[in-house]
Amino acid sequence: FPWNKVNYHCIPWGVCSHPMLAQVGWTEAQAKCQYGKNEIIVLRQYFKLLAVAQIQEETTGICKLIVRRNGEILGAGVLGAAANELINIIALAIAQKIKINHIANLAAIFPSFSQILEQTARQWHQQRLQNNTKLQDCLESFFHFRRDWKI
Repeated sequence: FPWNKVNYHCIPWGVCSHPMLAQVGWTEAQAKCQYGKNEIIVLRQYFKLLAVAQIQEETTGICKLIVRRNGEILGAGVLGAAANELINIIALAIAQKIKINHIANLAAIFPSFSQILEQTARQWHQQRLQNNTKLQDCLESFFHFRRDWKI
């Protein structure tokens, strides 16, 4: 029989409570210990911002993604309705080494709980832009030039 090494890093687990709790991969503390505090980005999005959560009156919840600066997803935790379903998408992304920018480009049905993953992943792009001062200066100069341009 062949010996295969099991990758426990991408196996999700959950607690059947109300609201549901699910987690996969590394926690924030484990990721910071492994890669250093400056290499890790923690993204959070609350369920109260989702239309489907407001419609179903399930606004209690949070989605937390632990990501490296290069976009590698290290772990996730979801507390809220449909957490057991949402965590499977992140587990697949970790197992297949799918970067966070691909999750941000996910076209989720509106309204659905899976929109929380898309919205949380988009925060990564926003944080990268905020931390890139050269790009901000370049964009600021371009828009200043464009505003002064007389046609």
